Amino acid sequence: MSRPERDVVTVGEAALVLGLSHQMVRKLLRDGKLRGRLAGPTWIINRASLSRLKDSRRKKQERKLK
Repeated sequence: MSRPERDVVTVGEAALVLGLSHQMVRKLLRDGKLRGRLAGPTWIINRASLSRLKDSRRKKQERKLK
């Protein structure tokens, strides 16, 4: 499967970026906290949504440390 311009990532790639399990990434997708779509059995995740979620999680972690 081709991913033009790398605007999308797979569950595996998102899991690596976020430091989460594949199952947790799928839960975030089902819960609408991460934007993506199903292409058959495979989730295709919007890279911009992944970046926003990563930034949000980082900021939340920084607030906890203060």
